[in-house]
Amino acid sequence: MSIKIRETILVFTVPVIFFGLVEGAARLFNIKHLSIDGYNSNIDDYKFRNSGSGIKPDMVLNHKFVSNMRFEGRDFAGNPYPFFTNKQGWVERYDVSLKKAPEVFRIFYVGDSNTQGLVPYEDKMVEIVEKGLNNKYPDKECEVINTGTSSYSIIIYYLLIKNVLIEYDPDLIVINVDMTDIPNDYVYKKFAVFGPDKLPTAVLPADTNYRKSYYLTPEGVVRISPAQRMREFLAYHSRLFNLLERIIIKLIPRPDENAKYDNYQPANWNAFNWTPEIKKNVAYSMNLLGETIKFLKKRNIKVLITGVPHYTQFVKYTKFPVTRMATNHRPHDVLKATVNQFGGSYLDSYQIIKETIVNYPQGTYYPSKDPTHFNIKGQHIWAKTQLQFLTDKRNNLLSFDEPGSIKQ
Repeated sequence: MSIKIRETILVFTVPVIFFGLVEGAARLFNIKHLSIDGYNSNIDDYKFRNSGSGIKPDMVLNHKFVSNMRFEGRDFAGNPYPFFTNKQGWVERYDVSLKKAPEVFRIFYVGDSNTQGLVPYEDKMVEIVEKGLNNKYPDKECEVINTGTSSYSIIIYYLLIKNVLIEYDPDLIVINVDMTDIPNDYVYKKFAVFGPDKLPTAVLPADTNYRKSYYLTPEGVVRISPAQRMREFLAYHSRLFNLLERIIIKLIPRPDENAKYDNYQPANWNAFNWTPEIKKNVAYSMNLLGETIKFLKKRNIKVLITGVPHYTQFVKYTKFPVTRMATNHRPHDVLKATVNQFGGSYLDSYQIIKETIVNYPQGTYYPSKDPTHFNIKGQHIWAKTQLQFLTDKRNNLLSFDEPGSIKQ
């Protein structure tokens, strides 16, 4: 063998051996990516397994959190917070018993990552509400359970309530409809199984060609770039890559992966001008929300509906392209009309919070790089709004409180 050939072999072999040894060391010490990265929490099975988001596929709900997790999560701006789940895969410190004690008033909160709360446990809206109710009613026991899960939407809320929560003897269910829910429903319908009544019975996590090209984000459907595909491939196969990525993210913040939006958004109900397709998709989701209300009322379970306002709905938002700043309060008006049609209670979070948020910069109540999720201060003001509504006797939402008229 010539010297030139041996040198060529060494040039390729030495780096392979070096990185092999480093990769082996990373695996030996079990180094892995443990951040809850919202943009990776999507509907693609491949990413569910490998994104490090703590999410796994589910044959009815499409996806859910892995049970009994304990690690450091990160919000959409990269800020760390403790993350954990119980046996049910809900963001709670304890396992919820199937049947509650007679003296317990059980409330389930249903929603997506905003309800989940990308903040420390004690600052989550749901936990603040539970503490507030028990402080106000010391002779009662109010159990408030957080089932909020990243990328859930109305079709998943319906399936969760009908197939899971109904078995836990709820007294009240609060549904927080996020501004991303209609776009998410639009995608989930492509993988849904429907019964004879044309209502969904499951949203499957099965792979399709469509899902290989798109994934869900806090503001809709985004096309997956070749770079993102490569990153996910390396994240799955290399512990070393995960370690380097964590170091790089701390030194150089990751660019906004949502900046490149697919122009085709037939379910963007945040747009000022609704196309016939947007109207059709909004109508579908609102009808399904109505079916959820009917299902609960038939079983004498009280239901409260509210919308999750985004910062872009309070101010003229010029940081992003027009497709991202074209948001308004119209979705909240539609929610109110839906509740008026089907019954239940409606809390207009948008109007109540608006007076406070509109006078402050985004970073006050939302992360400076994320206009869609409440930060700690935002979670607290949202919790205050919900507590005031729940404890208002005129709304008749707490069965142990004095009766009154249901507020529409």
